[in-house]
Amino acid sequence: MAQYHLIRNDIPRAMDALQMAASTSKKKDDRSRYYFILGQLYQRSDSLNKAFASYEKVLKLNPPYEMAFNARINRARCYDTGSGNASIVKRELQKC
Repeated sequence: MAQYHLIRNDIPRAMDALQMAASTSKKKDDRSRYYFILGQLYQRSDSLNKAFASYEKVLKLNPPYEMAFNARINRARCYDTGSGNASIVKRELQKC
């Protein structure tokens, strides 16, 4: 469903479909993939706090190395410098 909405360029409905798919999926790998794509969509729509949270969910699901690496990189790109806690992001990037 999300792919259909993305083809039609209906990003909000694609996000809703991905959110539902991530919350109902039983496979951990599928959930991490859905959250990663959701993070990318949030990042594209300038909802950086939501993108940061989505990438954090990806990392909590212990995904394959490539996905975890890219989630950490994208998470650093979404970091809000006004929040003041850059040490967490630096530590995460050093894990790569």
